[in-house]
Amino acid sequence: MAVTVAHLVKDATVRGTVTTSGSLSTSAAGAAANTFGAKATSGAGGGDLGIAGSIAILVVTIDADARILGPVTLAGALTSTASSTSTTTTEALPDDDGGAGSDLGIGASFALSIIDDSVLAGVGDGVLVTGATVVTLDADQSHTSTTTAKTGAAGTTAVAPGIGIVISNVTVSASFGTGGTTSLGSVVATADQVAGAAAVAAGDAEGGSSAAVGIAFALAIGNHTARAVTGRALTATTGGISFHAASESSVTTEAQASAAGAPEESDPNANPGGVDGETADQRGFADQRAADAGAANSGSAEAPAAGTSQRSCWTPWASRPPPRARTGRRPPQPAARRSAPRWPSPTPTCCWTRRSTHR
Repeated sequence: MAVTVAHLVKDATVRGTVTTSGSLSTSAAGAAANTFGAKATSGAGGGDLGIAGSIAILVVTIDADARILGPVTLAGALTSTASSTSTTTTEALPDDDGGAGSDLGIGASFALSIIDDSVLAGVGDGVLVTGATVVTLDADQSHTSTTTAKTGAAGTTAVAPGIGIVISNVTVSASFGTGGTTSLGSVVATADQVAGAAAVAAGDAEGGSSAAVGIAFALAIGNHTARAVTGRALTATTGGISFHAASESSVTTEAQASAAGAPEESDPNANPGGVDGETADQRGFADQRAADAGAANSGSAEAPAAGTSQRSCWTPWASRPPPRARTGRRPPQPAARRSAPRWPSPTPTCCWTRRSTHR
């Protein structure tokens, strides 16, 4: 069993009053990438009974904060920069054949990752900023997480369950908080994010002249947010005002088993709610572990039902038909002309796909 709990804090906040005839800069950043991991390996064999189990749990919370939280009076540039780059890996793996026994072989692997990563740059609520010529708020974040649970079992009766779960809460923000109208030279606020969460589960039951059961369950929940906002009115006296937020998010699951993905309904070990019930139970377990660690849970988004595919698509604006002029009704057109398309057929673009298959 391997358990890793890590809390990384990068704090460059300004909480008191600052008065200067020059500029003010805060930075919560680091040149090197952060790496976190937990790995457990197990194996047993050589007798009539072989039982092997590996458990790997990783809990990571990251706080990078460079906000201005106190009143500032200056005669130059105001810069708030926060960044974080992290990679997390959680692995529960079998050693050789996992649980191998001549009569009964049981191999089980469980991997759980809980990620709570926050990067903040900006000006807090109610904070007065006076005399800033150029205001730059820059928040940059990258966090990829991979959770793998693989197991194997061999014997006359072989049972191999593998469960991999990841909860990824990743947020980046560059913001002006609430307050009265603020006059500044110019404002540029940028929030950039690359976030990925992958869960892989595999159960391989071999031999099994009497019975072979391979179970693989993978669950990935990603709450990835990039935000560049203002809660107050801003006036630029010498330049422009720009707010930009971008997020590249990837959330994937993969489950492979040597037998059916879930037990038959008649199996006494089967979840009464089927695959959907198993998803709810495992998600509840992960949320409880997150609460115990003081991290955010998986949120309120519903998981897709087993055996369904959900897809969200849109048509690019550039390929949509132009709006009809409102100067009156269109005159009648010949039938041949009416049947011809007036613009190229648009191609839908899909922004995300969620699939869940149960056989």
